[in-house]
Amino acid sequence: MVGALRFLPDAAALEAAGRALGEHGSAAEFPALLKAVRYYRSRRDPAAVAALVPTLGQIRGKKAVPFLFDLVRRKEVAPAVAAIRVLGYYREPSDKVTPKLVSLMSRAESAGRGTRLEDRERWLELKPAYFEALERLTGRAFVSAAEAKAWLRR
Repeated sequence: MVGALRFLPDAAALEAAGRALGEHGSAAEFPALLKAVRYYRSRRDPAAVAALVPTLGQIRGKKAVPFLFDLVRRKEVAPAVAAIRVLGYYREPSDKVTPKLVSLMSRAESAGRGTRLEDRERWLELKPAYFEALERLTGRAFVSAAEAKAWLRR
């Protein structure tokens, strides 16, 4: 089924297919799904990538983590928001996700306080996803990146 994703016409169809794959798919399909998300019009169609990213969260393959962090760093907001939300489900015993997520949130928050309108708008869209993901990972609600950093240092 994963190979057929490239033939779907729009983000809504991809989202529905991705949701079905996440619910009924298996970890064996993960490599093909990751490839589909990485390369499916990814440079031209951020909405399509954002539609498929939640499926990575449902399957939770560890190989997706570096790719998800790459999406967070991209300038397109929709895939970044989707990736942040998905990263909130990647709790590991070694917990490498939380510190990296806090670091990226801190950078986005600092940029959001700057004078560039684009950075300020980006932060406003990313902020709820960061707080939601961190609450899921830590069991704590944070109000700022500084508070999350302080909690990590404890």
